[in-house]
Amino acid sequence: MVDLYMESPNKKSITETKLRTNEILYLRLVLHDYKPSEICHFINVREKNLIVHQKRLKEELKSETFTEAIINAFKLNIIDKYDFVDPIVKDQGLIYAKTIYSRINGLTENMNTSINALAIVILEFYNTCEIEFFAKNEKEFNPIEKEYLKLKFKGLEFNKIAKSLKLASKDIKGLEKTLFQKLEIYEWFNGFKKIFESGILNRKDFLTIDIYKEALESASKMITLHSFANLSDKEKQLAIYHQLIIFYNLLEYDCLFKMKFNP
Repeated sequence: MVDLYMESPNKKSITETKLRTNEILYLRLVLHDYKPSEICHFINVREKNLIVHQKRLKEELKSETFTEAIINAFKLNIIDKYDFVDPIVKDQGLIYAKTIYSRINGLTENMNTSINALAIVILEFYNTCEIEFFAKNEKEFNPIEKEYLKLKFKGLEFNKIAKSLKLASKDIKGLEKTLFQKLEIYEWFNGFKKIFESGILNRKDFLTIDIYKEALESASKMITLHSFANLSDKEKQLAIYHQLIIFYNLLEYDCLFKMKFNP
C-alpha cells in the first residue's frame, strides 16, 4: 500500500553503481546529520579514513564534489529522499491529512472547484511548514554571509566569490568555517537544506516548477485515492498524508538539485 501511495520510482540496482554496503550507510549517516566522529563509530573506521569513502563515492558516482555525489545518489535512487523528511513536515502532514480528508468527505461543489479548493489547502500546508522552520531558526545571518551562500549555491569558483565579496582568500575560508559552525553542518547538501528551510535564502527564488500546478495535480490524486472503495478511512488518510509528503519533497529537491558544483 505504502509504495503505491508514495509513487516511488523504480529502484536502480545498487550493483550497477558498485557501491559497498558501508558506503551507502556512510551516505545515510551523513544525510541524517551525524558528526564525523559518530559516523566513524557506526562504520568502524578512523576519522581520517572518511576521506577514502568520499573519494570512492565521487569516483563511482562520477562526481567532482561530495555534494554532487550525494545528489547523484538520490537521482539514482541509491538513497531515497523519503527517508529524510523533517519531523516538522511529517507532523504538519498528519494534521493537514485529517483536514483534507474531512474536506473531501464534505465536497458538494463541481470537480474543478473542489480541486482548486484543495490545492489552496495543500499550499497552506507547505507555507505552514515554512513558517515552522523559520520560527525554529534563531541565528542571524549578515548580508555578506547571505551573499556568500547565494554565490556558493550558484557554483561560483572560490576566487570569483572572493572578488565579488571583495574579501581576501583567508577571509573567505574563515567565513565558510563560521557558516559551518552557525548552521551546525559538516557538508554543503545538508547545509543548503537548512539554509532554505530557515529562509536564509528563499527557495522560491530558485524553483522552476509551477507550485500551484503541482498543488492542483496533488489535489486531484487525493480525490482519486479517496474514492477507492477498498480502502479504509485510515488508509485514505494515510494516502493523503503521503501525497502531502510527495508534494513537499518535490519542491524541496527541485531546488536542492539545482545546486552547482566547484571542487
